[in-house]
Amino acid sequence: MKVTDVQTGMVISSVKAEEEQRCFCWDGSSVLCGGQSGDLILWDLLSNTVTTKIPAHSGAIRAMWMNELCNTVITGGEDRRILFWKLHS
Repeated sequence: MKVTDVQTGMVISSVKAEEEQRCFCWDGSSVLCGGQSGDLILWDLLSNTVTTKIPAHSGAIRAMWMNELCNTVITGGEDRRILFWKLHS
């Protein structure tokens, strides 16, 4: 996965993903990804590392929403569940 500055074409950050990622939300310094396996993965853009992997759904994550304060996430999965997540900094 890569984060690219669209104005310059310069790659800002990159990390190798172990699986297909389907949904993304970001707060400027990290990206929350929803994967094919149903896991939520937190990717730190500054260190180019995956810092957290959270089992979320029993199938692929199909949709994700994050509020403007980046402290609440809602995910929807192939398992037909909608999950509400409260994030702590």
